[in-house]
Amino acid sequence: MAVLPVIKPVGDSGVLLEFGDSVDPAVFDRILAIEAALRADPPPGLLETVPAYVTLLLVYDPLLTDFATLETAALALAGQGGAPRPPPRDHVIPMCSDNDLEDDYYKQGKTINQALHRDDVAREAGLHAFITFDQANDRVEVIAKRGDGATPSIPVTEPLTLSLVHATRAGFDSVIALTNKEGRYIGRLPSLRVG
Repeated sequence: MAVLPVIKPVGDSGVLLEFGDSVDPAVFDRILAIEAALRADPPPGLLETVPAYVTLLLVYDPLLTDFATLETAALALAGQGGAPRPPPRDHVIPMCSDNDLEDDYYKQGKTINQALHRDDVAREAGLHAFITFDQANDRVEVIAKRGDGATPSIPVTEPLTLSLVHATRAGFDSVIALTNKEGRYIGRLPSLRVG
């Protein structure tokens, strides 16, 4: 039987499930499985689920349910471990490999217009990438292609780096060197930092 989380109220409309205090892929998989089970068959009054690395926040309508009801439902699922983890989804992220457009959020005041301009340039150049993050194996895989959608895509073969930019803390940014292996760029994920 799985270890039960610590459950705490959050204001007058939240239930927080805490699964320890250290990042662990198995714990995160368990949180995602419980969230998937709650989303598949939500208790009355459940408005939102917010998974994180070691917590799961359940936001509810206090006019339709209460803390005790959701606590009971969450404990029942946590004891079972939840449903199987949902399959990963593909995310299409416009990209550009032009060195003149390297991210510089901190020097330029983190303006969103700058980021949107880069996205526009990448889209106009027909560049797109498929990125898969595999935390269990500390690896990231990128498939980058050029194409306008009307013609077959051409794989990108230039050297690539992947920048993971924290929204507010420059010290948490990471730059990952990617190695081209038969059209797939592979890199090692850095250790996750809390913050």
